[in-house]
Amino acid sequence: MTPDEWIAVRKMICLLPDGSELTARAAVGRPYDTGGGDWACPVELTGVYGRHPDVYGVDSVQALCLALSFLRTQLERFLDQGGKILDPEDRSAWSREGLATTFGRVGSV
Repeated sequence: MTPDEWIAVRKMICLLPDGSELTARAAVGRPYDTGGGDWACPVELTGVYGRHPDVYGVDSVQALCLALSFLRTQLERFLDQGGKILDPEDRSAWSREGLATTFGRVGSV
């Protein structure tokens, strides 16, 4: 995908457990009809895990929601592995609750 095809992008700073820092970007592309009875949505988390296979759903809304949920779970995994996520504007730390607020929530946090 080209950068103008992403429909939603969130930038962040990720601190690795070893103290090194990297710039990361969570991005979701426009859902598309696969022609096979389902829909897919491009998703990536550059700087941390990279481009992932497209996320599938029964329609465009489900594919989009699942893509956002996928990003949340990947960022939670990063936190679980000892990383920290910072806002690029003021370097404030993002909490698990903040991830749920931004990327959606499944069950309780």
